[in-house]
Amino acid sequence: MLKLYYAPAACSLAAHIALREAELPHELQLVALKEGEHMKPGYELVHPLRKVPALRLVDGEMLTEVSAILTFVALSSPQKGLLPIDGLARVRAVEWMGLLSAAVHPSFWGFLVPGRFTSDVEAQGKIQGEAKARFFEMLRHVEQRLKQGGAALTKDSVLLDAYTFVFYLWGVRVKLPVNELSEYSQLARRVAARPATREALMAEGMSELLLGLGDAS
Repeated sequence: MLKLYYAPAACSLAAHIALREAELPHELQLVALKEGEHMKPGYELVHPLRKVPALRLVDGEMLTEVSAILTFVALSSPQKGLLPIDGLARVRAVEWMGLLSAAVHPSFWGFLVPGRFTSDVEAQGKIQGEAKARFFEMLRHVEQRLKQGGAALTKDSVLLDAYTFVFYLWGVRVKLPVNELSEYSQLARRVAARPATREALMAEGMSELLLGLGDAS
């Protein structure tokens, strides 16, 4: 059976939703990041960079990075049509996942873990204060990309929808005015209404986050 190493409402949520959308048998392994479980001896065998998500395949191999896990899930259930598999649509899907993993996600690091950038405590406070605004700038960028054609791409690609949803949810959690982002809010409500999303959030003990999504609750 597949085994997903996750932390509640982290970027691993996209992989968790994907497994449920694909109806692939799997088990969950909680990694309590706040308690430092990812830093314990042996976890580097799960993820060399001591992060989540990681997916243990049936043959024991480990797969890391959200984009790779989503692609694996989609290829494992081709009949579901979870991601584009041919032509320019496939390329656009890779481009979109790259945007999320290489630009949107890192913009939140300064808020969540300012110590990653400096050991100076005073500087960490400044980084954290500025990072929240930078993260919202990236959410606004996603909004513009959705308006420029990305909305059609994500709506037809369940797993792109789910991955994009995660960062909107983070915006809700840190009380950013994400409701101002009309296209992004529509995407979030669409994803939140899917049974796989609700099941995943419930399993992670985070279903109350749906209350911050307006009509999606």
